[in-house]
Amino acid sequence: MIFLSLFAHSVLFLFASQGTLALQFQSLPADPSQVGAIGFASLCGQTVTILAAGLSMDRLRRYLKEVILALLATTVLGMIWLAAIVLRVVPYDFWQLGAATFLATVAFFTTYGNC
Repeated sequence: MIFLSLFAHSVLFLFASQGTLALQFQSLPADPSQVGAIGFASLCGQTVTILAAGLSMDRLRRYLKEVILALLATTVLGMIWLAAIVLRVVPYDFWQLGAATFLATVAFFTTYGNC
């Protein structure tokens, strides 16, 4: 029961933060082509990790709850890191923006692509 409530809560949080943070990228001094490159790299990473996770799910069936919780925790940490960059709590750096976006979106879509 706790697992399902955590899962439901994280779905609402993560979908809301995905939409909000995309709008906040406009306030950053990033070039639109750089943001596009981050998006393309995230898309490629999502494709690879969803395929890898899908192919290895049979072997990880016993540890499914632990894997999903690890992916959710990675997603939440990535989103917090990304929010800190967007809100300028952490100084802006293109590589941090790219790494946080990549980490958060890849973990997010791998979690929900294989559930």
